[in-house]
Amino acid sequence: MDIYLRLSLTDRCNMRCFYCAPKGYKKLLRRDLLSFENILFVLGILKSMGMRKLRITGGEPLLRKGFAAFIKKVSKLDIHEVCISTNGSLLKDYAGVLKESGVKRVNVSLDSLNEGKFMLITGRNLLRDVIEGIDAVLERGLEVKVNTVAMRGINDDEVFDLLGFAKERELTLRFIEFMPFPHAKHKFSQYFIPYRELLEIIRERYAVEYAGFKGVAEEFWVKELGIKVGFIAPVSKPFCGGCNRLRITADGKLRVCLHSPKEFDLKGILREGACRERIAAVVSKALEIKRSIKEPAWEARRDMVGIGG
Repeated sequence: MDIYLRLSLTDRCNMRCFYCAPKGYKKLLRRDLLSFENILFVLGILKSMGMRKLRITGGEPLLRKGFAAFIKKVSKLDIHEVCISTNGSLLKDYAGVLKESGVKRVNVSLDSLNEGKFMLITGRNLLRDVIEGIDAVLERGLEVKVNTVAMRGINDDEVFDLLGFAKERELTLRFIEFMPFPHAKHKFSQYFIPYRELLEIIRERYAVEYAGFKGVAEEFWVKELGIKVGFIAPVSKPFCGGCNRLRITADGKLRVCLHSPKEFDLKGILREGACRERIAAVVSKALEIKRSIKEPAWEARRDMVGIGG
């Protein structure tokens, strides 16, 4: 199994998306974070075990102090594919260093193009910053994917506006189903839209052609617009059997699944002075458990911000 690691650098974020973090969420202290030195050590081990793809997430990863120096060191590991997931608000300032460090793709969370709705969802007036950030990385030749959490009654009337945004910038748009994380479970029935419903909305206006799976996203060509639209449907169409993702949280826990409580305390093991062999053994155990997962357990005890996007 090729390893795909999603690495959270921080649980801090300059937005407050209501589906991601509960009110009153207590952020990690700096001493609670897995150090950059230990992260680089673990990444080297994972690469030797078959890691071909690394996605750096948060929180908002660009908020972590020392990010620029860190991503330059990551580039020296010569990992096949390094990507970033971000809310986009700081991208304009980091577009240059991402390009220089060999980052191949940036995934940007953008749930609305309407300033009022954007404020409602994120609690921040940063829509213009996000759009300017997207444009900045596109100008430097990086691939951009926009991820939109579809929410009934909030942004489901923006499907065609978002498609137009993607066409104008020649990027891929992906809709993600609303997921029942602990603090958002009571809102699930209100906001959840199955991906098939969104696909049918698009088909009412445009001809679409099935383009297969890319990772966990089922993609379709919207021929008239010349773009791909993808759907990530962990609720209505779980993809556990084809998932090769491991996750490391900002506080150094190795997780086998976004929706499972099972995790290994890498930070604790590293502080005990663990050798490469012990870390490799923990990763091998996590992969063994990963292969046994056939469907999501929906038993995550952390909210999204505490796990990493």
